[in-house]
Amino acid sequence: MRVLVVGEGLHDIGRQNEWCEQTRKLINLPGWLQTLLHKMNEFGQAIEITSINTKEIVLSGQERRKRQPLPEGHGAKAMAAKLKAKNENFDVVVFMADSDTEEDCKWRCHHKCVQEGFGKIPEGPAGVVCLPKSASESWLLADPEAWKAMGLSCTKMLPSHPETIWGKHDDPEGNRPHPYFARVCKAANRTDTRETRVELMEKISIPRLAKACPLSFASFWNELHAAGIAPSPPDRRP
Repeated sequence: MRVLVVGEGLHDIGRQNEWCEQTRKLINLPGWLQTLLHKMNEFGQAIEITSINTKEIVLSGQERRKRQPLPEGHGAKAMAAKLKAKNENFDVVVFMADSDTEEDCKWRCHHKCVQEGFGKIPEGPAGVVCLPKSASESWLLADPEAWKAMGLSCTKMLPSHPETIWGKHDDPEGNRPHPYFARVCKAANRTDTRETRVELMEKISIPRLAKACPLSFASFWNELHAAGIAPSPPDRRP
């Protein structure tokens, strides 16, 4: 199965064709999302993941005119991502973005925009929306046991409801997901890096993540199941 992963950050989707001084070869550096996709692939099928930055996907003028009206928010980029996946014969396209909100209604609005973007290309591969609420760090703060394995002694500092944490953009001591994550990393004597996120995602329990983030992660899991990558979530099993 060929999967196209589209997102913005190095931490999220990694980087492809990076020069490695140690091996003297070009290598692919995964983000936490590739790690999560492989982790949820319980069918044992071979998954080939190609990642690309959202900024690299641009609609031609002809396509923009053809697909009017363009969907709002992330929808236009999601449409372009699915069109690329269709043209290049991918089986699934995963579009990742932070919702940047702790409000359920705003999250649903962002999710709808991405789905509308996918819907503009009715043919082609399955589309999966990866839209963590409030941001990707919320998912990464969801499992105390994983953090304990990462060296965090005081797991009480982790949020009980990660999807609802929020704060001022310029407050390093606030509860906005990224500074919150950075503080937990520091307490665990870990660096706030891509490598830490990948190692953490390898340790995270999927059921605990789903329980801690019942809106955004449950939606992602359901869509992965519909796309044929992941088994059905527990609440959908007979």
